[in-house]
Amino acid sequence: MPDVLSPAGPFAARIASSWWFSLAIAVVVVVLVWIAVLAGALKGGPRRRGSIHEYISPEEGSERRNGRWVGGAAAATVLVLFVYLVVDLVNGRAIALEARAPTQAVTISVKGAQWWWDVQYQSPGDPSRILQTANEIHIPVGEPVVLELESSDVIHSLWIPRLNGKVDLVPMHRNRLHLRADSA
Repeated sequence: MPDVLSPAGPFAARIASSWWFSLAIAVVVVVLVWIAVLAGALKGGPRRRGSIHEYISPEEGSERRNGRWVGGAAAATVLVLFVYLVVDLVNGRAIALEARAPTQAVTISVKGAQWWWDVQYQSPGDPSRILQTANEIHIPVGEPVVLELESSDVIHSLWIPRLNGKVDLVPMHRNRLHLRADSA
């Protein structure tokens, strides 16, 4: 079974590193939230005196302190989201630049049909060497590959988890996916 978190190519490796980074940040955030929840639970909420309607008034300045906590949490949230944005932009740019690198790539045409994939291996300059298969894509190890993608009838999604992210194929719209397998 294809494992998204064990990449076999440079594009998928960048996607996996983004995922691991996001997981680490999420674990830190969850731990901090639980610490805040436990601290709040141990400190306690409004205290009662004798009856239900007799509450001890909050101490002076606690509302200001609570406002600082909320403001700090909001600022931390914005900071975490900004870090996510920067990491995503850096990885997306690196993937796009590597995909545009001027190399001789194997070109494979993939056309999504309603219940199957039509795959044609192109041979520039020699039409007698065009090979057509259905539902399987075989690529060479260590060489760049460009998948020319299109759909004839419905929206399809092509995802090769260990090599790159998911790409949607929309009728009447051509798309490209760059791959390179570092291992078989």
